Amino acid sequence: MLVSMGVSRVVLFSIVAFSAVVVAREAYAVYTAVSLGREAIAHASAYERIDADAMYTLLLLGDSTGVGVGASSPEHSIAGRIAHDVPMLSIENRSESGKRIAELTQELSMLEPDAPYDLLFLMIGGNDILRFTTRKAFRASLREAFAQAARHADSVVLLSAGNVGHAPAWAPFLSRVFEIRSRRMREILLEEVARAEVIFVDVFVAEREQDPFALDPARYHAPDGLHPSSEGYALWYERWKQRWRAEDHWLGAWYREML
Repeated sequence: MLVSMGVSRVVLFSIVAFSAVVVAREAYAVYTAVSLGREAIAHASAYERIDADAMYTLLLLGDSTGVGVGASSPEHSIAGRIAHDVPMLSIENRSESGKRIAELTQELSMLEPDAPYDLLFLMIGGNDILRFTTRKAFRASLREAFAQAARHADSVVLLSAGNVGHAPAWAPFLSRVFEIRSRRMREILLEEVARAEVIFVDVFVAEREQDPFALDPARYHAPDGLHPSSEGYALWYERWKQRWRAEDHWLGAWYREML
């Protein structure tokens, strides 16, 4: 009996000790990602090219990926790459790190009624995954954002986060949590973009064995292990071009001519 109680205590102590190690590891991963992420955010600036004589206009509203956090220069962000390839486009970038879909919806509601754009580009969703926005709130805000955006642009396009769970910033437990959340949020995105007829640039990859960000994290992730690097944004931009080439749209025709 005494031996049994002693063994039980050893087992219990081992479980507690193991759990403490796991929690500490997860906490350190979060601390490291946040610290490096703040440093990257502090050094990033959103790319813009305002041209009053441009043939077309684009408004970009987004989070840190819209800013281009993680890229080595603003020109290597998505906005910078679009500007390089589409010279007839004026690009206004109001992206801000940390933004969630609810905040973007509020920003859309404050646009001037007579502020029309040819393209309204939304880069949003990653912070809703990381900060545990409920699925109900995410869907409601997304639906409202699309409705607001349609009032200000001829075409609305969304590029959301990829599979956040594949980011090397996370230890195993959080990696699994964020992978599940990424999948569930993407399901909502697919339903809502279809409902609102929004052009969706889908950068999500389900399996690690097929995801370049998971296969070569040092190449495609910034040092914070969360944001894309310049080469990561280049991959996303390839998806952007591929998506537009399938559209019967002036931008689609432009990208098809580039082939």
